[in-house]
Amino acid sequence: MTANDDVQVFEAEHIDNTGLNSGCAGAFVQSFGHALIQAPIDGVREVVNTLSGTKIVPKVELVKTPPKAEISTPEWEAQRFGTGAGLIAGLIILSKLLSRR
Repeated sequence: MTANDDVQVFEAEHIDNTGLNSGCAGAFVQSFGHALIQAPIDGVREVVNTLSGTKIVPKVELVKTPPKAEISTPEWEAQRFGTGAGLIAGLIILSKLLSRR
């Protein structure tokens, strides 16, 4: 049996998952991905669940919602541009898919 002085306690180091959002580039990329991937998934889920009257489709989160940046900061501007670019990219992809008959 060992005394308490002999026992070593190791604490887990906290890993910061918000490193992607650090700076303008991270804010742009996460907003772009959310608008291009996650927003259409959420939209389809809401439409199907509303029409069926029950929660048939569960919530699927592939891209986390970017944390809101303070207004008129460079990160906020990057989020706006990222969201816009993601929506435009989604519309271009949709138009290409619909034009292929």
